[in-house]
Amino acid sequence: MQLMGVNITWMQNKGRKIQIIKQNTVKYFRALGEIIVFQEKINQEKSE
Repeated sequence: MQLMGVNITWMQNKGRKIQIIKQNTVKYFRALGEIIVFQEKINQEKSE
């Protein structure tokens, strides 16, 4: 039964790690999107 307890804890930790990775991925893509929009604005201003 001790093994099952360890297994559940391990699964919970793995789930938490996956959530953190997902949050970081979302933050990364949002930042990336903002950078792309910002660069497009600069390019538009240069071409005007």
